[in-house]
Amino acid sequence: MQLPSAERYTAGLIVGTLEEMLSKLAAATGNGDVDWLRPLAVLSVEIEYSALRCTTVDQLNLVDECRELSTLLTGGASESEFARRYPAVRRSCPAVAELHARILSACCHVAKRCDLALPVV
Repeated sequence: MQLPSAERYTAGLIVGTLEEMLSKLAAATGNGDVDWLRPLAVLSVEIEYSALRCTTVDQLNLVDECRELSTLLTGGASESEFARRYPAVRRSCPAVAELHARILSACCHVAKRCDLALPVV
């Protein structure tokens, strides 16, 4: 039995944490309006396919996706609806704030393992 690489393992943690975060964000929305969460869901799927569904981890894609995820979560993504709404939900929901920190830490870990730096946020 082959053990998963550290990158694959960390990507699995990121995807699992993103699934949990998406669930908490949807619950916090309360009114069923979850379209604004689409960018986060898309990145989750991209990370899953780059690192978990392929036979080998595409390290460059994984780092790029982690960079996009970090940018999205820290508000550098633009004036998108996600960028406008996410900070308020993160501030009001300690569980989302904790998941946020776990995801950013895991993304930095992936970049370090692949010897590529993420921008400082």
